[in-house]
Amino acid sequence: MAPWIVRHCRPLLLIVLLLSFVWPATARASEAAPRVSPQFQRFYDANGGLEIFGMPLSDEFVADGLRVQYFERARMEWHPEFSGSENEILLGPLGRALTIGRTFPQSGPRLGQTYFQQTGYNLGGGFAAFWFAHNGLQLFGYPLSDELQERSAADGQLYTVQYFERARMEWHPERGGVLLDRLGSHYYVPAISSQSTGPATGVALSSYEQRVRDRLMGARADASIAAPQLDPALVTLARERSADMANRGYFGHTTPEGATVFTLLNTAGVQWAYAGEILSRNNYADGQSAGVAGDAYLGSPSHRAVAVDPQYTAMGVGHAVDRSGMHYYTVIFVRR
Repeated sequence: MAPWIVRHCRPLLLIVLLLSFVWPATARASEAAPRVSPQFQRFYDANGGLEIFGMPLSDEFVADGLRVQYFERARMEWHPEFSGSENEILLGPLGRALTIGRTFPQSGPRLGQTYFQQTGYNLGGGFAAFWFAHNGLQLFGYPLSDELQERSAADGQLYTVQYFERARMEWHPERGGVLLDRLGSHYYVPAISSQSTGPATGVALSSYEQRVRDRLMGARADASIAAPQLDPALVTLARERSADMANRGYFGHTTPEGATVFTLLNTAGVQWAYAGEILSRNNYADGQSAGVAGDAYLGSPSHRAVAVDPQYTAMGVGHAVDRSGMHYYTVIFVRR
């Protein structure tokens, strides 16, 4: 089945169809700033604290069956099955997630650098000094690339960078050397309600949603196009769209009542000047489904055009699955 896309620029309407997938979830926000959880405090303090992990973005909460907490540069996970060992607290593989769909050339062992046979990449210079000085294998994991030049989506400048299983490093000699990318901020969507008094859990993308977003954002990075910010309202709407299709057994940009994503954006009070929606569905196995959806989006010229459109500044991704095992994915893009 061909992918579907819908885009709208008031007052014009352009429709292209694509399959998509959403996982419904809810979260509550607290007016108080989150603090490091007692569960993770010792690990945080012992491994560099603010310099390595940044400020906490959430309180501790349960995601995918694990107790986790998001920080600006990392996600900490509590693994009770390793209680009492150094693996009781582990960092989520956000660097590996960031490189899904991307490949980096392998040069083989290089003179004067440390070669990691496990992944086939080298580590040297300032990145190596930083890695070895900060318990690199536990905190950052193995390298997933050699050093490379990459243009920053934040300021458009070209920097030397290197990817690791749990981190992305940038070389900034003008600021003292290595800076760690804000991967926790990349994957954590803060809740925006100020009404609730519950813990500040925000909205963390599911593994399905993360993988689809990573495929699309990888294509944007390759084209030197900045990634749209994840928006809590758009994540919620995308999840609701996918769940509605899964629950009611239809697939399309128009609900049985005739509502479109543009109608729903207005109903939800989301401000937008230009918006697009791409949909995908497939019945592949759980471990393959999100990758298939991401590849389908990028394999269709019309859907790829929406995914890499530089005008979009915000986005949401949603996933749901019906009783038969059919996965539904929805991606919504918006320009304010």
